[in-house]
Amino acid sequence: MLSAALLAETPDAVETIRDHALNHDMLAQALLAQADPRGAMVEIRASRALAARLIEREPANLPFQRSLLTVDLRLVEAMLASDDLAGAQVETVAALELAARLAAADPTSADDQRSLEVVTNKLGLQLLAAGKPAQALERFRAAFAIATELVARDPRPLLRQDLALAHRHLAETYGPLGDTAAAETSLRAAIAILDELVAAEPTMLAAQADLARAHQQLGALVVARDPSRAAAEVRAAQVIAERLVAHDPTNADWRQLLAAPSP
Repeated sequence: MLSAALLAETPDAVETIRDHALNHDMLAQALLAQADPRGAMVEIRASRALAARLIEREPANLPFQRSLLTVDLRLVEAMLASDDLAGAQVETVAALELAARLAAADPTSADDQRSLEVVTNKLGLQLLAAGKPAQALERFRAAFAIATELVARDPRPLLRQDLALAHRHLAETYGPLGDTAAAETSLRAAIAILDELVAAEPTMLAAQADLARAHQQLGALVVARDPSRAAAEVRAAQVIAERLVAHDPTNADWRQLLAAPSP
């Protein structure tokens, strides 16, 4: 590999170290796509070691720290794909600390604030999967607060989609905690945001998929006490999923949406 040869010749050159780290990260992404998370972890750890070297040289360099955060989250992804939930949680906590430092270093950066929100949500999902809904709710509320603030400052479509997702995460947690009223309120808020977003941005297909998922969640939530409403929500999700699959029949996530069983 060319960057490896350059690294041997010029081990202290910043550009060489950065390029070599990027090559490892690209290999990791390819291995993850090939369902080889263990192989990916080897490349990710090599990339992370190089990213850490850059930060040692320039501790105040925020782009270097952001690159390290990206690599850290790649490691979390590989660990989750390897069913190592405990290891992923440890790495996510470390990533959360780094994301918090970046957000504090530049409070005006919407990207850094959004990264903090994303990592906070990841930890919440892991806690929920580990059967700790109360702890998950604490994280989801923190992420929701960030998402709300970001939309207040900049209501661009991506940030509004994030806010809708934050509502959905809250609903996922309120259910196991027995607060179905709060769960329904959160889901209806998510649906309202996504309805408005899809109407304004009809080519934003990811928002349409999120809208279908929100309708599915609401249907599953209300089915016991109101089967007719549940059926209406499921049908709304199916209509969206059918439209998405017609647009791209090869998209596995959208086919899964269409195949989702009725609650």
